[in-house]
Amino acid sequence: MSANWNPWHGCHKYSEGCKNCYVFRGDAKYDRDTENIIKTQSFNMPVAKNRKGEYKMKIGEMVWLCFSSDFFLEDADIWRQDAWKMIKERSDCEFLFITKRILRFYDCIPPDWGDGYENVIFSDPAHKTQMYHNRAAIRRNGFVAVLVGKNRECSGWRRVWHKRSSMPV
Repeated sequence: MSANWNPWHGCHKYSEGCKNCYVFRGDAKYDRDTENIIKTQSFNMPVAKNRKGEYKMKIGEMVWLCFSSDFFLEDADIWRQDAWKMIKERSDCEFLFITKRILRFYDCIPPDWGDGYENVIFSDPAHKTQMYHNRAAIRRNGFVAVLVGKNRECSGWRRVWHKRSSMPV
């Protein structure tokens, strides 16, 4: 089971890896301006309930998060803390997002992040090797997270990854 959740839409090209971005191509088909960042109507999707008071998003869903934007996009700073609250509330689902703005990680995590939320998986696509000369990568189940800086400890990041993962770091 999986779901797509795009709490906001739009982006700004950030690096060479954005050159052929599918979001810009898709928006061009519908004459939308991708540079116009908007909060979507599905913003509250993870916590939306049906008439019986049950979550519409099923327990155990893999939620593909922010695939029409970047979760760490600066323009979304005003909405991100509310998104984190919903992610924390829905600890019975797993949320996966990809970001090219991994350098904003420490500016964007919630105050109670600690060693990470067990239900969050994120990846930096590492599209340009030169950009990562002061970073170390953690690999799990085919995903890569990049640690920022020369002297970062890896231990605090291990819990960010899928708790059922058995691949060595």
